[in-house]
Amino acid sequence: MNEVNNFGETSNVGNLPVNASATTIVEAETLDTKQIPNEHHSHWKAESITFLVVLGVFQVIFLILFWVFFDYEITVTNSTETSNVAIEHEAEEKVKRYYKTMLDVGVMCYVGFGFLMTFLKKYGYSAFGFNFLISAFIFQWGVLNQAFWRGVYHGFPITGDAANLSLPRWMVHFEMPDLVEGHFATASVLVSFGAFIGKVTPLQLLVAGLIHVVFYAVNFYVGGLVFRAADIGGSMFIHLYGAVFGVTVAFILWNKKALAGHPAQISRYTSDLFSLIGTIFLFLCWPSFNGALAATYAQQFRTFINTIMSLMGSTIATFFVSRLVRGGLFAMEDVQNATLAGGVAIGAVADYVIQPGGALTVGLVAGAVSALGFRFVTPNMRKYLKIHDTCGVTNLHGMPGFLGGVASIVAAGVAAGQRYNYGSTYDIMFKKGTHQWGYQFATLAVTIGIAVTGGVIAGFVIRWLFPEKTLFVDEAFWEVASDDLKVEDPEEETSADKKNNDIELKDK
Repeated sequence: MNEVNNFGETSNVGNLPVNASATTIVEAETLDTKQIPNEHHSHWKAESITFLVVLGVFQVIFLILFWVFFDYEITVTNSTETSNVAIEHEAEEKVKRYYKTMLDVGVMCYVGFGFLMTFLKKYGYSAFGFNFLISAFIFQWGVLNQAFWRGVYHGFPITGDAANLSLPRWMVHFEMPDLVEGHFATASVLVSFGAFIGKVTPLQLLVAGLIHVVFYAVNFYVGGLVFRAADIGGSMFIHLYGAVFGVTVAFILWNKKALAGHPAQISRYTSDLFSLIGTIFLFLCWPSFNGALAATYAQQFRTFINTIMSLMGSTIATFFVSRLVRGGLFAMEDVQNATLAGGVAIGAVADYVIQPGGALTVGLVAGAVSALGFRFVTPNMRKYLKIHDTCGVTNLHGMPGFLGGVASIVAAGVAAGQRYNYGSTYDIMFKKGTHQWGYQFATLAVTIGIAVTGGVIAGFVIRWLFPEKTLFVDEAFWEVASDDLKVEDPEEETSADKKNNDIELKDK
């Protein structure tokens, strides 16, 4: 039985005899029962205990930090307003401004990325389940790290300072944008997860995520706060950083079985359809992702239009290039991923005055580059660089993210001579004025450098943390329902064969 894997290649899982046993069928479906750990296996027992300790300890730490150092931004003691009516109005404005877009960003993380990663035939539980776990865990860690570096740069507020309380203390005011920032950190980790999905344990995933966010926050501090880079949709801060970090980790882990083409790394009709559901959710919510933290409504207006136009361009380019280079057929992995490249690439310039035609151009280029990457870059990375990128994040997030960074350098330089197109928002968007293009370039370079550094550290740390023994199957960590294992009755199959032979004889 030949099936097409996620790299457009075929995997032979063997031919079954008519009287195949249930065990044989399971093995043919790439569920090698000899590799599945049992509860008495010391390796997996140690991994399980360590996972519980790490998850539990860090959750307790998060809990203490949120109790001790966080309160609400808008309260009687913290608000600059003096009346409850004014405070209510202030809170209403914040909710209207941020909650809807924040919810869309959350849908992208929990639903979009979750479904997108379910393309692997026997890894659906892990793809969606680990995505769910890491989203909830990293959201908290992301908020804490971003709040810390924001406090380092701006200074930490003192609770009760507006009300002149007698015992004010050092505190972080939890703001509505913090909800978005937490999901942004989560999205970046999920991007990197795509590079080594199916090859790591839950423990390794947690530790990699913890390290990822530390360097993610440092990178944002340098690029976003010190360099004041304009990257509203995170082409560099989220996508490029996440892709480079993840690919670096995948390179350090270097799994020989995965590089050789593991038989379980294949998709099937239903898993590809589930993955496509994730694509549609991401496609529809991407404008909110790019515009969630826009400083002005004018920026958000341009962001929504530019993002949608870019996504349309990447979709058309994907279908065109896919059929062009795939022998006249469309490849599902191209449609699942490259169609979204426009949303990634436009992120850094989504609020720029690049005109709808410019946004469409960015999307067309990004979609074409991404589709070509899935066809040519991914297999050659495995062959020559020994890098196994499971989901192809290099093509969906890495190259389009880099393209977005380059576009921001060019667009910032052009904007310096066309300030009249931005009006009063120019100084809000371009904190470095006419020198903004140089800081965009510096941010692009620093992002790659920090991502590689963090990826190397994370890769070597998790490489020795009870490494994964079973690749691309759920049974290692999940209770899997047995009703998905189709065990055919040999007598029924023999009877069916006899019936088919009778039909053929009648035709003759």
